[in-house]
Amino acid sequence: MPEGTGTIAVIDVGTNTARMAVFGVTRGRLTMLEEADVVTRLGEGIGGRRLTDEAMARTLKAVGGFVERIGKRGAERTLTACTSAARDAVNCGEFIAALERLGLAPRVLTGGREAELVFRGVVEGRGRRWGTSLLVIDVGGGSTELIAGSGRVPDHLVSMDLGAVRLTERFIRSDPPGAAEVKEMERFAEAAVREATGGFAVPRGAVMVGVAGTVASLAMILQRLRRFEARKVHGYNMTRGRLLRAYERLCAAGVEERKRMPGMEPGRADVMPAGTCVLLAAMKRFGFERVEVSLNDLRHGMALEEPGW
Repeated sequence: MPEGTGTIAVIDVGTNTARMAVFGVTRGRLTMLEEADVVTRLGEGIGGRRLTDEAMARTLKAVGGFVERIGKRGAERTLTACTSAARDAVNCGEFIAALERLGLAPRVLTGGREAELVFRGVVEGRGRRWGTSLLVIDVGGGSTELIAGSGRVPDHLVSMDLGAVRLTERFIRSDPPGAAEVKEMERFAEAAVREATGGFAVPRGAVMVGVAGTVASLAMILQRLRRFEARKVHGYNMTRGRLLRAYERLCAAGVEERKRMPGMEPGRADVMPAGTCVLLAAMKRFGFERVEVSLNDLRHGMALEEPGW
């Protein structure tokens, strides 16, 4: 955990979204100074296990912009992590070399390490409630992490190749998606979660917490927020019933109609049904009727565990 006082920047290069945060650090506590995210779809076509030139170019442009903003903030150190799309790609080395030319020292995280850092970030974000038993779900573009624990270190964790982009590219062929496509996607997601979590033991009374873009977008959609308001998203509780109704609306609408929904981030509109499907599959698997939204995520976990992240 960082000590003393200073500024640290974190860049998270995900399958769907590149994200940046600059934190002020005071005696091991983080204060968000600036953050940004850009939907770059690095993992476009990742089923072929290769990052496309176009996807890399989009992502490098976004990350280059982050580097400029971080420079203006004068951060003492910048941490950079790449997740599912990069770790699965046969040409990952080419992408990492391009990030290094931007002056970064990126690490490609394993699914397990990604899960540990996400859990650490979420625990920090719950403040005085950190001792509560948690089941954390991070629904990403390429993978989904499930982490259970009752302290600052998880007791069980799993990373699944089950993300919003992967499921969309594999199952959704129509716009709006056909009933058979949706049903096939749901069966696959539920089976994958069951198989991956066979040894999971979630403590009685645990709280389910969701992180990342799909979950935050759902909180905005349910509240019909016209613009992002962190205080209305962080800590917001979503019931399974309301999520199911939102999921039905998302699946019934085409991409252009979804883009016009209050709270929808346009760049995420095409993958929202799949991301919501994963969240609901996990809630069903463990019998949770509500999920709490956290804006603390991988970036916070990385900053908190610096320099040994």
